[in-house]
Amino acid sequence: MIDHFSKCIYCGQSDQTAPLYQFIYKDKEYWICAQHFPILIHNPGLLADKLPGLELLEPSEGHS
Repeated sequence: MIDHFSKCIYCGQSDQTAPLYQFIYKDKEYWICAQHFPILIHNPGLLADKLPGLELLEPSEGHS
C-alpha cells in the first residue's frame, strides 16, 4: 500500500505528479521520483544532506 505522504526526497514531488521509486536505506523507507532516480544511481553523494553516509560513496564511473 502506498503512503499518501510519500514524496521524492530530492524535490518533494508526490506520486500524484510523478512516478516514485521506493528504496530502503539504513532500515528506513524513502522515495525518489523518476526524474531524480539517476542521481541515486550515478551520483549518490548529492543526496548526502538527506541520507547521511552517502557522501562516502563514489560516483559511478564517468559521472561526477
